[in-house]
Amino acid sequence: MTTFETLARLQGILAATCVEEKIPYKIVPTNTWRTHCGVKGKSRPDRKRSMQRLVKEWFNLNVTDDVADSIGIGKYFSDI
Repeated sequence: MTTFETLARLQGILAATCVEEKIPYKIVPTNTWRTHCGVKGKSRPDRKRSMQRLVKEWFNLNVTDDVADSIGIGKYFSDI
């Protein structure tokens, strides 16, 4: 199974659980939180590196690209 399929299934399970438990949730497109965070770059690797640099600036943390993306999503939600 590809990573995309796994993540799509996980998203569906989480959404269904939220509905069942009456927990409000919001799905935000990647471009929305990246724009909010100020991510730059034309290619996917450039945007990943940009997010890592931002996390380093904000929190003085060196993290993987996936962790940096998670922090960016969290920052978006904490700021709105």
